[in-house]
Amino acid sequence: MKLLNRTIKHYALFSVLLVLCCTPFFYFTIQKLFVSEMDKVLVAHKADFNQSMQYLKTDEELRLYHLMNKEFTLIPQYKALKKDTFFTENFYDSSEAETVPHRVYHTHVMLNGKSYTLEVKESLVSTRGLITAIMGVQAIMLLLLIAGLVLINRALSHNVWDPFYAILERLKKYQIDQNQALTLPHSSTAEFRDLSNAINQLVTRNHESYLKKKKL
Repeated sequence: MKLLNRTIKHYALFSVLLVLCCTPFFYFTIQKLFVSEMDKVLVAHKADFNQSMQYLKTDEELRLYHLMNKEFTLIPQYKALKKDTFFTENFYDSSEAETVPHRVYHTHVMLNGKSYTLEVKESLVSTRGLITAIMGVQAIMLLLLIAGLVLINRALSHNVWDPFYAILERLKKYQIDQNQALTLPHSSTAEFRDLSNAINQLVTRNHESYLKKKKL
């Protein structure tokens, strides 16, 4: 396998491993950020409910309020919750006509002298779709970046290694018993210039040694 192909092979292998490792990490990180923001929205909904409680005096008013605000549900409790809780649970969504994940917030409220657990929930369908779209764009950009790096590396490698292959080709054609000078290509790469100088010195010494032996 040529050195150039070996290099590109390692780049490609690294790129595949990078995509496989980074994609799940990006997904769960973005999902966690969206869930955190959703929890803040649910807490803000509780503040809105607290402002509305002064107008909810009868069961009929509560029923009408729930009809107008489906995200709120009051669950009668004999004792208050020890702490507020957040969790994800599946509920039927009439707008989607299927069961979809919701982010749920349980907190304690007192309404008209009675103890309730206030359940506030929001659908995660739009969030899930947005995360999927972001991950799709992220994956495409990452693949394009990797493909671009591989192509650029291949093009640069050809330009960099062309003098080496030219030197190698001329060495193959050079014959010490013929009275011909070895002309090696000039390279802008310092290492290849040093290689050309070293080869020229070696060939010159060998040619002089050959001529001396030939005269004997």
